[in-house]
Amino acid sequence: SHHRCCGTRGAMGNQESIPGCFDMCSTGEHKGFASARRSDSVRGHSAGIGAVFGVDSTGAVFFNTAVPGSACSDAANRGELKSGDILYSVDGVQVYRSPLNVVASKLLGPHGTVATVHFKRADQDVVLQLERRMTDMQAAQKAINSAKEAS
Repeated sequence: SHHRCCGTRGAMGNQESIPGCFDMCSTGEHKGFASARRSDSVRGHSAGIGAVFGVDSTGAVFFNTAVPGSACSDAANRGELKSGDILYSVDGVQVYRSPLNVVASKLLGPHGTVATVHFKRADQDVVLQLERRMTDMQAAQKAINSAKEAS
């Protein structure tokens, strides 16, 4: 499977090394990415669930690892979210095999709001309520780097 890291776009000095890499954590001052694909209601900071995703050979987006301190990190620590879980829908909107920019646009939102995220794991359905939080960009970068090294 070709593995792409989809983590924090803004913290990467060289974005070109990871094609299709998008920010699932927070856009910070790099709001051009989010606002280009969403309405004008996205201003300044968008927060995310802190997931680093990969894309498998079928185009399915799967959970790889979590940014420390994020809602995904909390869920993973509780055993509710596992590496390899396939992303199926966000807030009732199916995103299975959607492009990463579409996935990002659904997961990013105002800090403190909650996303209902539905994952598939073998024949199990995993539905989680994940709070969007502003993420430490350095922590996000570390999570992305470790995910790249592991792939």
